Amino acid sequence: MVKTIPQGGPLQRGQIRLDDDPSNPQQRDQAPPGVDLLAPLKADDPVAHEVGLVAWNSRTSAALNPRLFQISRWILSVMPSPTAVWWAATRNGLHPNLSERLSWALDTTELDLNPVVRKAWRLVLEARALAPERPVEGWWTVQSEIKKEGWTERTIRDFAKATRPHITAKRVWARAPIPPADESSITLSHLAHFDVEYPKLLEQITDVPNETLASAIEVIRHNLELGASLEDEITRIHLKLPTLIPEQIPGHRHYDGREQYYVTFANLFSRLISFDISAAKKEYRNWKRTGVFFTPLSIWALNENNLVPPYEAGESLIALDRQTFWSSNYDRELLWTMRSRWASLSADQRLALEEKILAGRDKFDSEADGDYQNRRLALSAMRLIWMQRADLELTPETIAKIPDLKKNIPGWRDSWASEADASHDSRVGWVNRETAATPIANLPIADVIKTCDELANREFQSFTERDPFHGLVEANLKKAMAVLIFEARRSNFPSR
Repeated sequence: MVKTIPQGGPLQRGQIRLDDDPSNPQQRDQAPPGVDLLAPLKADDPVAHEVGLVAWNSRTSAALNPRLFQISRWILSVMPSPTAVWWAATRNGLHPNLSERLSWALDTTELDLNPVVRKAWRLVLEARALAPERPVEGWWTVQSEIKKEGWTERTIRDFAKATRPHITAKRVWARAPIPPADESSITLSHLAHFDVEYPKLLEQITDVPNETLASAIEVIRHNLELGASLEDEITRIHLKLPTLIPEQIPGHRHYDGREQYYVTFANLFSRLISFDISAAKKEYRNWKRTGVFFTPLSIWALNENNLVPPYEAGESLIALDRQTFWSSNYDRELLWTMRSRWASLSADQRLALEEKILAGRDKFDSEADGDYQNRRLALSAMRLIWMQRADLELTPETIAKIPDLKKNIPGWRDSWASEADASHDSRVGWVNRETAATPIANLPIADVIKTCDELANREFQSFTERDPFHGLVEANLKKAMAVLIFEARRSNFPSR
């Protein structure tokens, strides 16, 4: 039952409530009900300038009072419990004294800790120690300094520190807000949501002048390597990165912090190639060629004739392991690199790449044998036909095998090959409604609705919705009514 608290004038916040609601609902500026035992109490001595065990500002220098100090000792005693680290991960900050004692306990005491719990404690403490002091971080914290002093050795160090990726630890919102119960099968994802935060790198790539590009790119590379290492440490599933080769398709790509960091590095490196090819070559030689960021970057960089000689580019493509060569994450970069380099590769290198494509990808662990064969053949056929359409010269032996590949693929369509180099990046944009009646204006009445239904099936990733019947209503109302009457006699009532 809903009750209205009688008061004069318009209804105010708290005037409508349920039977079991408190009779005097708390206001936003009131403290939550109950006693926070982890915060200083009036009965504590002393009480001035104190903070609790859970501190918004984890860098406060105020000491803990005796009662809170004893509670911190108790927290240390229950560190082996998954509940303790689960609780710590849900707090925005911990008092520096508590954090130091927890780190000391991990380093020096003989705690019988589950390895997952120990790792979680390390990650939580690191996340709290590296949390930014201000709401903004990254470029915004050094922007003014660099604008006043320029890109000096010192400001570049400050820039590297300000834009360094770091661990974050938060409550696991995908699970019930209760601590994990079964310690034997516990994982990091049961204890906290660990992620890697990539601060804002630059406002615009032109913020870095040409003269200091090489130095800035070097520190950004180190930060990308750190980010990749942190992602591996928290066992994060590596989401696909955006393509570095733009597609001419509707909509635009929205980048999150991690993606923007990666794309900005690539754009800066492209500038360096144009400005100082020697510095670009030196930078390229320092890439690790592996990992979530530098695998696609290395394949993309092979496009540059001035950066990598033709023979080295061919050998690099051949040396790609089977998993990388067939990963859908790198399809576009790989095919467009082969497209730009194919004519300059030796006959032996081209043959080796053709054989690599014909051999196909590896079988997934849970993949049925029949499904694997069909998908392997389809992917090989898609790439080879795409290469033919791109005017890449294939050997007669390879060309002769393409019809057999297609014949053994159920439901094969040549149109599939056009998707071989698709990035499959998610895109955003406004859907345009096309209402021109042209497609149905001259059709017989019996065929109008059928054609409208066919046209209404929007293609995947299309940003155009076609509704010619709307245009027919405006252009020829009598025919539109005749169509609806015809369909009604057939007990068909279009809902669009």
